[in-house]
Amino acid sequence: MLAQLGNPALLEEYEERGDCAAEKKLDGTRAMLVKTVDGKIMIPNRRNVDYAKERNLPELEAVAHLLPPDSRVDGEIINAVGPIDRIRSQRRCSTTTPYKVALLVKEIPIKLVSFDILRLNGVDLTNCPFSRRKDALKDLLSQINHPALELLWYETEGFRKLFNSETEGLMIKRVWARYMPGIRSDYWLKCKHTETETVSVAGWTKGEGAITGLFGSLVCVRAGQYVGNVGSGFTLAERRQLTQLLEKSPSITLSPKIVGEVKDPFTAVKAPFKLKVTFSSKTQQKHNFQPRLAEDNAIIF
Repeated sequence: MLAQLGNPALLEEYEERGDCAAEKKLDGTRAMLVKTVDGKIMIPNRRNVDYAKERNLPELEAVAHLLPPDSRVDGEIINAVGPIDRIRSQRRCSTTTPYKVALLVKEIPIKLVSFDILRLNGVDLTNCPFSRRKDALKDLLSQINHPALELLWYETEGFRKLFNSETEGLMIKRVWARYMPGIRSDYWLKCKHTETETVSVAGWTKGEGAITGLFGSLVCVRAGQYVGNVGSGFTLAERRQLTQLLEKSPSITLSPKIVGEVKDPFTAVKAPFKLKVTFSSKTQQKHNFQPRLAEDNAIIF
């Protein structure tokens, strides 16, 4: 189950509804702990990469063995020591060479912070309300009591205070909602702390699927440095308008460094507009993490 984007300005409204819970938003790697009915262990991420098959997260394999058969727990993999650091946890998840894994187990210990449960001992819990699933998860984790598996609990009041105290933001969830695997639903809302900056557009990629014939994302630069591609937050009308302008824009030659940092094929142009974009943080490469078009007057001509 995936979350839609929520509005931090509406936190008081979410709380006043009386049917919402607030959880800390964790900046790690989404994954599940799975133990099948015959005892097989799987640790799939959102892209169905099985870390158990890769044998790179032995501490989570050990935890998964403690689950009852035919159980599935949802959560976020984070570093277990020090402030939460997405880059460190992703390094653990992406490293598969055995001797490097052995070194990183000591250097970057990790844990799964669990926020939901889909199956327990052969019983499907996805149709149960969020609050009941949380109680089942709490009972299970109290029995397992392992340092690499931690419970993420929720609050039903004080949303604004909690939001202001958390670096990443909050998840707002309806307490009566069922779990819908693979579905992005407004039963879950992510309210994130964001930064805003104005960027120049130095190119565009081609759209696919529903936006074939329009731009897919825009190559953004700031102070001569590549800061990422922005493809989210545009209306269809805006895409049509900007695509017409991009197709008429003069071609330019970008530095090899910028060209090398852009992952997808693109057309380099000098666009006649700038963008105001929001993002949650800067990556190690100084790129904007999870950028999208800002909401108000974000296209600057």
